[in-house]
Amino acid sequence: MENEIAQKVAKADLPITIPVKTFLLLLIGTAFWGSGFPLTKIVMSSVTADVAAFFRFGIGALVMVVYCLTKNKTTRKVGRGNWQLIILAGFIGVTIFNLLLFTGLHFANASDGSIIIPILSPVITVILASFFLHEKLRRIQVIGIAVALFGTVIFFSVIFDGSQLHLQRFLGILLLLGSALCWAIYTILGKRLFQRVDPLPATAYGMLIGSLIIGLVALPNLITTNWGSLNFNFWLINLYLAVFPTVLAYLFYNNGVKEIGGGRASVFMFFVPISGLIVSALVLYEIPTIFQVIGALFMIIGVYIVNVQKIPMWGFSK
Repeated sequence: MENEIAQKVAKADLPITIPVKTFLLLLIGTAFWGSGFPLTKIVMSSVTADVAAFFRFGIGALVMVVYCLTKNKTTRKVGRGNWQLIILAGFIGVTIFNLLLFTGLHFANASDGSIIIPILSPVITVILASFFLHEKLRRIQVIGIAVALFGTVIFFSVIFDGSQLHLQRFLGILLLLGSALCWAIYTILGKRLFQRVDPLPATAYGMLIGSLIIGLVALPNLITTNWGSLNFNFWLINLYLAVFPTVLAYLFYNNGVKEIGGGRASVFMFFVPISGLIVSALVLYEIPTIFQVIGALFMIIGVYIVNVQKIPMWGFSK
């Protein structure tokens, strides 16, 4: 059975074991992402959703492109035939994803976003990957995802008790669901793109293109923004959002997609809720209930089942 698994993984050009460095980078990157939900909520108390998205990814894109330009020409090389895919990935994974995400967070809670995006994105991704990338979804992976989804049900059973669910929040949740779908599609596109182009220039140029489109959408609100009311803390938070949950998290995640495949990399998104809940409690005083904690624990268990198994496919290598 183990030899059969190894052969199937080899055919898909995926490593049999997960490099420790790849595992840690994916874990750290998703933790950064989780912190971005509550901090974004704080930023949007001063500006509109599209302006907040443009600040974060406009600054992030500049940092990414400058970093990319410090690399050698071979690393920076994209190739004419890859630009269409880069533009498409930037449009879906940066522009559409973030406009839906930021607008959704405007209406919904930060905790809603930190749960919906990471839980549903991998589910959609592994389904798409099995169809389009021929990445085999094994029974044990299905069990792990089911355990994590069970934890999500526990979490939302407390939040959506009927009396709390109103039209505005429901709209936000629908937008967040659309954002999760965009991220799944971006992951699939990324797997194909990163086989041709290094993740650094692909991510940098895709983010630049996507943020420029966001800027065009946000232009009317940018003109009417009261710039004098934006204090030092506002810009400090934006700088953090641009560098850590945006630049570093994107690089770490895209490298993981290239190294271990879109389906397996996307499962690390289950770590995002843990970081999101912790930071939400610290900065927004959204204290999770005991049921939310239990739900989060089930999600961690689900990630463990999928990613840390005593079989060659999920072993660790240096």
